[in-house]
Amino acid sequence: MTVSSTQNFVEYSGDGSTVTFTIPFYFLLNSDISIQVLDASGNISDLVYGTNFDVTGAGASGGGTATLGTVYASGNTILIYRNPPETQETAYYENGKFPAKSHEKALDKLTMLLQRFQWWWDNLALKKPGYFSNYFDAKSNRIANLADPVNTQDAATKNYVDIADVSLSQQMAANLQRTLRVPESSVNQLPVVSGRRDSLLGFNSSGDPIPVFSMTATADLAIKLASNDEALGTSLLGLPGSGTLFNLISGWTCPEAFGAVSGSQSTAHANSYCFYRMLEYLRNRGGGIIWLKPNETYWVDFINFIPSNVVIFGNAATIKHVDPLSTYGRGGLVCGSSREWNYAKAKAAYVAGSYPASVSDSTVAELALKSYLRDNQSYVQAENIIIHDLRMEAVFTDSTYWGGYAINCVNAQHVRIYGLRAKGWTQAFNFGNDSSTSSPSCHDVKAFDVTVEQGDLVRTYYAIGFIANSTSCDVVGGSLLASLTAGSTNGSGVATNYVENCEIRNINIPNLGLTASSEGVLLNNAKGCVVDNIDVRNCINVVSTYYTDTSYNDSTAPNVIRNVSGQGTNIISIRAKYAVIDSFNGIGTYTFELYFANNNATDNVINKSPKSIGFGGTNIQSFFLTNNTVLGWFRRYYYLRPSDLLLNDKSDLNSWNDNITVATKAGVNLYFLWRVPDDIKALDDIRAFITFGTGSLTSASTVEIALVQMVAYDGNINTDPYVAFSNSRTSTSDTAADTSLVAQMGSTAPGLVRMSDDTNGLAYSWYIRVRMTGNVANNYFKHMRIAGYN
Repeated sequence: MTVSSTQNFVEYSGDGSTVTFTIPFYFLLNSDISIQVLDASGNISDLVYGTNFDVTGAGASGGGTATLGTVYASGNTILIYRNPPETQETAYYENGKFPAKSHEKALDKLTMLLQRFQWWWDNLALKKPGYFSNYFDAKSNRIANLADPVNTQDAATKNYVDIADVSLSQQMAANLQRTLRVPESSVNQLPVVSGRRDSLLGFNSSGDPIPVFSMTATADLAIKLASNDEALGTSLLGLPGSGTLFNLISGWTCPEAFGAVSGSQSTAHANSYCFYRMLEYLRNRGGGIIWLKPNETYWVDFINFIPSNVVIFGNAATIKHVDPLSTYGRGGLVCGSSREWNYAKAKAAYVAGSYPASVSDSTVAELALKSYLRDNQSYVQAENIIIHDLRMEAVFTDSTYWGGYAINCVNAQHVRIYGLRAKGWTQAFNFGNDSSTSSPSCHDVKAFDVTVEQGDLVRTYYAIGFIANSTSCDVVGGSLLASLTAGSTNGSGVATNYVENCEIRNINIPNLGLTASSEGVLLNNAKGCVVDNIDVRNCINVVSTYYTDTSYNDSTAPNVIRNVSGQGTNIISIRAKYAVIDSFNGIGTYTFELYFANNNATDNVINKSPKSIGFGGTNIQSFFLTNNTVLGWFRRYYYLRPSDLLLNDKSDLNSWNDNITVATKAGVNLYFLWRVPDDIKALDDIRAFITFGTGSLTSASTVEIALVQMVAYDGNINTDPYVAFSNSRTSTSDTAADTSLVAQMGSTAPGLVRMSDDTNGLAYSWYIRVRMTGNVANNYFKHMRIAGYN
């Protein structure tokens, strides 16, 4: 029999009931099978054949079964493996018949032995991973019963290291007894050699060590000059003319002054507290200026709140925030305070040392949606803040984490943010909020030149920023350098909700990414706002409008949208009212330049003739064209005299004039035709005034009006024209009577007929056809009105 499989072992898990297990490989003798059991504590038991287990199936190519004498519970692992003895029991006799079957079985056993040793070598031996490797790989297993090291390059045992640690700890404790110590948890280090050479050791008013130079001044003066008290320190150093150094730089500070250390993630937790202390210092003194080291990186792990009257010079430094989750207030820097982002809660967490922690406080009074900070100044929590050239980065320790805001303004006003760069955030900035449970407001908060290097890869709300429940807030200049994750939830550029008089200008997004929303700029529930100079590519909508609250449909405060370009499904998508849209341009591949997305899209003014128009909602196309003003699609009425349209000779008439009527002769049919001019884009309604004369019922006098199209240019005189819509009226009385006739698309989709339509015939070959048949003397065809768009 051949040994066609390399499998020579199998594992099973105990389940508290099974005792019979399949052996899925060939073995020669039942006694060749060995079994080990590993319990949940890591103990290994070798079972004895014939005592602890029995085997059947020796010599069968498909294997056999092992029956255990004990039931093993869950948590136990059962290993069944082939373990033939290292013997050769096949005898060969001189001049005897070749024992083919015994010989094959001997070869099978030899192969099984080789497979066992290969298995042991692959799984049990400590070995180098490759010929050229210069190390042994234990594959996360312990090496037990190792001797203590002798030579410098020997491996060390745990016991050897523990003994060395005890000795080192004793030495450190002994050395500590001989050091100058302080009871506080930390103290600033001494200056470098050049700064402390030839000095005495002194301490300033904060208790930090300073050099005292007795050779150049008294120790008392040196200590006073090193003091942090406002009456000492820099207040003792005069300036030319008048004043002191304190007058010049007293409002300036930096994170390093409060112990922050740049450049290492290991300092993130401590740095958060250092930033908190720095901002508290400025809060207590009524404001000031923060100077960050140019191009340095400060790691933090908890939210911080900027007080009023503070200017931050970022100098292209980075604040890198670890796990800015919504659980902890979404991280970043907050201007102001609110119910969801509460300064007092954050302060309490810092004081207690329990941060990161929740900063939400549901008991805090909050403005309702549409109640603006502009009109409720008692809710102002921060104002007059300026941030220059700061870079903010969010770093997540789990691939599923998301949710940070880099700069978050809540109940804040008169804030300016210049040159913000952001990476990894759900939003680079957030002004206000639109939640019914937390709706802080902002007023006069503006961001300039925001650069988003990369959004949150898991989920981005609005990569550049969001303005909600706020007034007179702007973003002027914004770009996204890397596309958002395709298919991810939300995922747009800039958006508003419940806002007045806000501006979004100069937005450039070369590749937004096809997320679930994928809108470059969204104006939602907005009035009196301006969207200008927008270029967004690879999106669903470049700019879109929307509303859920009818109070933002204000004809006296329309939203103005202009200078929009981009590439996506739609360039302009409208789901709201009262927008004035001046200029837009689709680039490359797109579906519609202008898209009326739902039935709410009315009362808008489009001051550009779109290259293409799309229609959503349930209403017909003519509804949107009639209820919006679209350049190139103005509603027009054309008034026609029947005598100008007559195909018959004038002698076929009973009478006619150059005003508005022709009168029929008895028994003579009349035909009228008017070619629709090329400047008309679409028609949807034809109507005329007529009079049926005496005896017209008996004569079955009939007038028919139709919009018709030439079907083909093929010389076939028997081809009837295509009729887009028509109507006719037949006299119902022999008494002369005035009446009218109307033919229209009405509610039949799409509600109009485009002259460019070549579905059923030749484009731009449309005619208005009128037929008067069964005439009596003095049936009158008066004037006719055609309704359409151009």
